Amino acid sequence: MKTTILKQSLLLLSSATLLAACGGDGGDSPVDDFGSNPGESGAQALLYAYPDNGQGEVPTKAPIALRFTSDVSTGDVKENVTLCCDDQGENLDFDADPVGGEPRGVLITPTDELAPGTQYTIDIADLRLKRGTAKDQTLTFTTRTLQEGPKSLVVQDMENFELSRTFPDGSKLEPVMDFSAFRFQFTQPIDRTTATYGDGNTVVIKDSEGMEVDAGLLVDGAYMTVDPTADYLTPGETYTLTLGAGLMSTYGEPFAEQTIEFNPKDSSPRGEPGFLVQRITQNDTSRLTGKPINQVPVNGVLLGEEGQNFTQAEASHVIAELADVTQYTEVTPIRLPKGTLLKGLPIDMVKIGGEVEAGFGSGDVTMRVLSDATGYLVPNPYTENHPDKLRIVHLFMDVGIATENPKANAGFTQNLLHIHLVGVAEVNPSGGVLNIDATSMVEPDILGQEYGYGLLSFQLQSYKNQTAELLQNARAALQDDTSPQMQSWVPDTNIAAFKASDPVIINFDEPLSSETVNSGTVFVRRDGAEIPSSIKVDGSAIVIRPEAGFLRSSQGATNEYEIEVSSGVTDLAGNQVSPTALDAFRRPELAQSMTQDAVNPNTQEEVVTDEIERQRSPIVLHAYPGFPCALEDGGLDPQNNVVGRCDGALSGWNQGQEPDIRRADDLLPLPSLASNQPIIVQFSQNMDAQSFEVGETFKVYQIDNAGNISAPVDGHIDVESKSIIFWPSEPWEEDKLYSYSLVSNGDASSSNVDCSTAVCSEDGLPLQTRLWEVSTDPVISAPAYATRDFLTSHLPTPPTAGGPLFTQYFRGDQRSNSVIQMLSTPSADRNANFYLDKVAGELDLEMRQNFDPIDQLGFRYVTAIKGDQEVGAQDQPYISNTPTSDYPGMAREDIDPEGVVPPKNSAKILSLMVETESFGAADFAINGGTKLFALGLRIGCGYGDITAPDMENFFGKHIVREEPCPREKFTYLNSSVVAEVTDEFVEGKGLKVKLWPGQIMATSISQRIASGGGVGFVPSGPQVMRMRYSKADESCVPTALEPCARTKPITGWISTGSDTPRLKATVDLYIDAPLLNINIGDNLDIGNQQQETDLLSYPVTMELSGDIVFKDDGTMVVEQYNLQDVNIDISLVLRGAEANVLELMIPAYGSRLVYETSKIK
Repeated sequence: MKTTILKQSLLLLSSATLLAACGGDGGDSPVDDFGSNPGESGAQALLYAYPDNGQGEVPTKAPIALRFTSDVSTGDVKENVTLCCDDQGENLDFDADPVGGEPRGVLITPTDELAPGTQYTIDIADLRLKRGTAKDQTLTFTTRTLQEGPKSLVVQDMENFELSRTFPDGSKLEPVMDFSAFRFQFTQPIDRTTATYGDGNTVVIKDSEGMEVDAGLLVDGAYMTVDPTADYLTPGETYTLTLGAGLMSTYGEPFAEQTIEFNPKDSSPRGEPGFLVQRITQNDTSRLTGKPINQVPVNGVLLGEEGQNFTQAEASHVIAELADVTQYTEVTPIRLPKGTLLKGLPIDMVKIGGEVEAGFGSGDVTMRVLSDATGYLVPNPYTENHPDKLRIVHLFMDVGIATENPKANAGFTQNLLHIHLVGVAEVNPSGGVLNIDATSMVEPDILGQEYGYGLLSFQLQSYKNQTAELLQNARAALQDDTSPQMQSWVPDTNIAAFKASDPVIINFDEPLSSETVNSGTVFVRRDGAEIPSSIKVDGSAIVIRPEAGFLRSSQGATNEYEIEVSSGVTDLAGNQVSPTALDAFRRPELAQSMTQDAVNPNTQEEVVTDEIERQRSPIVLHAYPGFPCALEDGGLDPQNNVVGRCDGALSGWNQGQEPDIRRADDLLPLPSLASNQPIIVQFSQNMDAQSFEVGETFKVYQIDNAGNISAPVDGHIDVESKSIIFWPSEPWEEDKLYSYSLVSNGDASSSNVDCSTAVCSEDGLPLQTRLWEVSTDPVISAPAYATRDFLTSHLPTPPTAGGPLFTQYFRGDQRSNSVIQMLSTPSADRNANFYLDKVAGELDLEMRQNFDPIDQLGFRYVTAIKGDQEVGAQDQPYISNTPTSDYPGMAREDIDPEGVVPPKNSAKILSLMVETESFGAADFAINGGTKLFALGLRIGCGYGDITAPDMENFFGKHIVREEPCPREKFTYLNSSVVAEVTDEFVEGKGLKVKLWPGQIMATSISQRIASGGGVGFVPSGPQVMRMRYSKADESCVPTALEPCARTKPITGWISTGSDTPRLKATVDLYIDAPLLNINIGDNLDIGNQQQETDLLSYPVTMELSGDIVFKDDGTMVVEQYNLQDVNIDISLVLRGAEANVLELMIPAYGSRLVYETSKIK
């Protein structure tokens, strides 16, 4: 064996010179002979190009690297090299930079990013080199399509799902070898659920006897790799590889079955295979690109464009296998075996936008070759006469990435398929070693939010002395005996944020073998029975999606899920994972109905018992582009870039006395949508996916300035539990007008709906598109002291009703580099009926003994919930037990005794009218409208020690403060938002983020109002906080009737915090409580009188700030607190006279919004 290895080593080293031609230092004579050297001046030419001539799938951000046979100046390149063509057929502008350390090289960077799926031409004409004029040459290459976006930019063929590339193709330049892995590219992305390997599945290899050949299957986007498990197939035997008819594209297009027959060639016909031990070099720059060798930078908007985030690859031993060079002299096959490990040094601190510290590093980076990396050394196609005609190397590689730090791993682990390295094989004569230098571009998925990019300047260098001991040591060093360890999993304990369409993701610390992860090794059970599920590997993560999704518990089924990973799952070296059973979990059942009791306080007997269903139709929480409401008719005005107001919004009032005047709500701007961005709509509830149909219930049109339809827009819609994303087939055209519509039942007073013709919730309720109308009515029988002639109030839409057509307008815009992030708040109000459905607490049950019968009007105690009750602040810690630095200024013992920390997605509402010593008849006199009835207000609980009235003080009662109820003072928030992370960094502020306004729905709060008639329970009803666009002119002051023009998104800034990044933003809002006015009239003993509250388009401003946290499951959490008190003074008007003002406050740090990104797999 030793003799064989030594012979092979000598053969490989001697063949290295043959493979690399003359090599050397590049062929330039040390003496400047002005091109007179024989064989040089007439042989000047291009020597290497990336992209290679005819290369496809070139990333759009890739530079162009050219290397010539002698020195070249960048000025001459600018004059004599052209890059063609842009969308107008013109040459493209570019920058030309010298390659450091290699005067023969130049790096060309197009000024504008290349277009996807487009063929480009490089023309070299009359280019002067140091040794003469280069031979004129024309090269072409084609850019790859996008991973996501408009269909025309994602697919190669709009109609057909076919093979577009097979590697190897069996030609003279790409012979099929006994160690070949097969790489297929399709014209459309592959639906991974339809791609399965094995006999009877959609992909299979069979030998000449019809027996299945074990193989691994990798799929990502339009790429597929099929890699036989055995190191070698039998040379000369006939095999068939079948791609079956069951394959589908993500656009639903079927694949016509195709069978490939092949006879693999023998890579080592004279005996043992030839191995070459190499290493990953460091501390140098590439002679092809001038960039650091084997450094893997990751650029993008989220990570910055200047290469601040990178890992340095290293490996002291890489074993390459060359086919017998004496038999394959022209085209020499090469392989890096599956499982080859490339380690990466840690990224000490990940930086957002390249500037803001994210609060974590990567730890060690692991890059494993997932399948045999195969390719060829081929003759140089660019020059024939020059002695330095280096061999060109083509190598295709599939790599799985994992990191040591769980935070980084969950966000970055993935498989990168079909990395195409193009390089040269070159002998270093002084060192006697073979260098393989190659270039490629990698495009990793960053946090599931954007596809980054990085130029890879790869170099492998052989050891000079290829001995048996070296090979043995290399194999020992590469031996992997460590089992994969689980790092984290989703949802773990975060069930509140887990949706039916979300996957379970199990993250390990190293890439896994896809061959071993399937339904036979990973078991998914619901209520003890196995269920059909999609199970796939992405890097070091197992991703699991049941066919039916993860269902909530219901009255008929617990729907408890158990997931078990058996020891049959292994890494690429065959090391088994420890059998792991994840903690069983279930998604809580939504509260459906409640039983309410009222008790006679004198007899303690129940006087009322009823069961009610508090259902609610779904609403739109966020629409991008646009605003989440149906728009008023006739409001579209493209010339002034406005679309009008929400249907039913306050349009202003200019009659009566001064207090009657009402300023109109903001006009909503006509937004723009970049050509490469989708329509996104986020809902309050789970939606019926079958009710969304493009062209029927979801309509997109190109329109004219009057709103008339010019043409329908075709596209593809992705429906998740609570959101839809629509990508057009073609990019939005700049300056063209568009509309999109969601069809409801057309009736804001009825819940009747046909879900085959309208958008519906999972429960079959129509989409509610208008929450209220505004009514202004004259005061009837106003007293002499009245200050109002008119009363303005909400006319709320019934909770289960639908509404008019939901239509939004926008203008197409040029391409944007901003990264779109969908954020949502997992709320305690799980069923999104905008009430917290929970059983009354002990304090409530004790308090009712203190009420006389009049105090029971309109009040019921919830004693039972059908379904899981919703959990609010029950487990929240007292503010006094937390560091004051966490919640500065929140401790308010005077108005919030024993106060607790706000739970996630809640707002603390405090009354400034908590205590009233006594009051009498004079306080309620009809004398100019002062203090007509409201003297005290409690939030969450009522008053105690209420004495009976006496004749002298008939109206009065002595009221003292009740026991505190700090956990009952919260409203719970449902919200979604779309944020655009830009690449704009401003010193002193941070990285700019555009926040597009949506609405925050808040649950009803419990109010006890002390009045002349006693103490009444007045629920606020659902509350709406509508985010407002920012002012077009910050100095604008609104008039009494007209608001300032608001056309800009809310601006946020991401900056470095103490341990994590922080987001700051100033947000203007309107607050509405559509039912409050009605509830006051119904539940206070004020008789049949007109009343008004002004919690209608009530303007407030919140200064928000909070941490951005990256979790171990890969999600990003954005927390936002209000930094100052927010006062809300609600004027109460009775028969045109001001009765009193209800004084409320959200204390500083009392509002806590916690947004989470979507799951990243």
